[in-house]
Amino acid sequence: AAFTAPSLSVQYGASALSAATLDVAEESAAKVAATSDVKEQMVSGEAVIMKGGVEEGMNTDLEWQVKAAAEKKDDSITPGRYADMENSIALPFLPRPATLDGTHAGDFGFDPLGFSEKFDLYTMQEAEIRHARLAMLAVIGWPLSELIAPDWMLQHGCAPSVLNGFNPVSFLATAAAFGAFGFFEFKTSLRRQAGTEFGEKHRQDMSQVWDLGVAGDYNWDPANLYSVFGDDYKSRKGLREVEISHGRSAMLGITAFALWEKLTGHPIVENSMFFHPNLL
Repeated sequence: AAFTAPSLSVQYGASALSAATLDVAEESAAKVAATSDVKEQMVSGEAVIMKGGVEEGMNTDLEWQVKAAAEKKDDSITPGRYADMENSIALPFLPRPATLDGTHAGDFGFDPLGFSEKFDLYTMQEAEIRHARLAMLAVIGWPLSELIAPDWMLQHGCAPSVLNGFNPVSFLATAAAFGAFGFFEFKTSLRRQAGTEFGEKHRQDMSQVWDLGVAGDYNWDPANLYSVFGDDYKSRKGLREVEISHGRSAMLGITAFALWEKLTGHPIVENSMFFHPNLL
């Protein structure tokens, strides 16, 4: 019995020690598990942060691309101003030609003979603006010659023309003038616009339409009037609109001058309230 009691005490002590050891082991396992949870949370958090940063970066890059595209669009003419209209603005009773959608300056859908559908549009624009500029010069020079030119340069007081006729001196002067214009036409017909100041601006203005720039561009503006409304594509198109509108009026005016003098036999400046205001 004496030996048995200490033995039981030792057994009980060993059991208590085992239990304490087990408690310590369980506590250590719990700490390890907690540490693992913390690490997983940290890793997950970093992943979320990284993912969010990537998504934010992607969104920022996408926003930049959209903004850049919008800015590029805002820096150039958008084609198809009247694309949703079936009939011409100038002639509402006729259908609008497919190539005349309001993109270009002076485009109001007026083409009753269909030239814009048969020929190259840029070539037609170049021809029109050249005739318009010559007509603007002629519509001033015609009456001015009748007012100040000597009689030997005129035909019975009228400006020399195909319908009024020429005398030898006026014929030589007219032939020299048209020869100069013809030489200018030949030298500039194949001119290059790339690399010039206005050429680059026009290519940017028309970048959504074509890469041809603008018809009638000679990179010539000594009075710096092209930027009088502003140095942007809208202002430049507005100035071209004004020019071609005046040119078309001048072409009609010079035609009326020639027909009037042919039919009446009197100079256009005779008995005209415009050239003789005192007649009012």
